[in-house]
Amino acid sequence: MSHPAHFPALSACATLWVYASPQTTTQPRPSLILFQGHFAQPQTMNKHSLRVTLLYLLVLTLSAWNGLRLWTALAWRNVLDEFSAQPTPTITAVSGAIWMFIGIILIWSLWQKKAWAWKMLIGAAAGYTVWYWSERFLWQNPHPNGLFAVIVNLALIVFILFTSKLLAREAHERKNENPKIE
Repeated sequence: MSHPAHFPALSACATLWVYASPQTTTQPRPSLILFQGHFAQPQTMNKHSLRVTLLYLLVLTLSAWNGLRLWTALAWRNVLDEFSAQPTPTITAVSGAIWMFIGIILIWSLWQKKAWAWKMLIGAAAGYTVWYWSERFLWQNPHPNGLFAVIVNLALIVFILFTSKLLAREAHERKNENPKIE
């Protein structure tokens, strides 16, 4: 049988069982700290601020959206070609794949708290904005909601800039866990 440390959920259940079961012996019950320290390492929750959580959701949503664009361009290629969709399905698939992979790398780097993640975040936000507006002006017909698109785009860029400052400060304040020994 494996050691309970390999099964954190099992050790948590065992902890609950020891304290919920009636005491049948005269021996004192083990201390909760000693009991958990013997079987499993204490786990700390990593709580993120609301801004960082919203940023994760924004990056995840845009990655999923571009993954959907990629799938749609590939699955509906014949229909899109038949109706002469602009941009062409090839351009839509390539741009969707690029932005989906950038989003996956970005969400991973933010989740892992890489020091370079906030720089990539600003670069990706700038690049996505340029791509969005260039695609809108080059291939799409003018829309009456142009002002709304500008306001939403500016609001998202301001949000990303403020959040990236928070991430940069956290990366700067974080201490090196494994300092290099010279």
